[in-house]
Amino acid sequence: MNKVRITAIRQTVYPEHTCDVKVGQPWISVDGEGNSISIVFEEVLDRAAAYDRGKLIGECEFEPSADKWIITHTGVREAYEGKGIARKLVLKVIEAARAAGVKISPVCSYARKMMAGKEEFKDVM
Repeated sequence: MNKVRITAIRQTVYPEHTCDVKVGQPWISVDGEGNSISIVFEEVLDRAAAYDRGKLIGECEFEPSADKWIITHTGVREAYEGKGIARKLVLKVIEAARAAGVKISPVCSYARKMMAGKEEFKDVM
C-alpha cells in the first residue's frame, strides 16, 4: 500500500470565506481505533483546530489584541470527548502565543482550569 502525505487541504469553514488548512505536520493518533487527528494553528481564524481526516472536530478560539490573546472557547465534538484533544488544542494556542511573544488570558472555563497555577504556563499568563 502506498502512503501519501497530505500537505494542505482546502476546506470551507464559513460560507463567507474559504481558507487553506495546513496539515503538513505529522498526524497525531489519539485513540486505539485507528483514528488520526491533526491539531493545527489557524492564525487567520484566531484558533487552533482539530481535524479527523479533514473534518473539523474541535477548536480553541481566541480574541487577539496587541499584547494578549483571550481564549474564549474550547470545544470538541461529543464523539471525540475524553481523548485529550481539548488539552492539545489549548497547548497549540499556547505554543503560538509564545512564538508571537504575547500573553494569554484564559476566560474559557476549560483553558482557565487547565492553566491556573501551573508553573509551565506562567510565562504566558
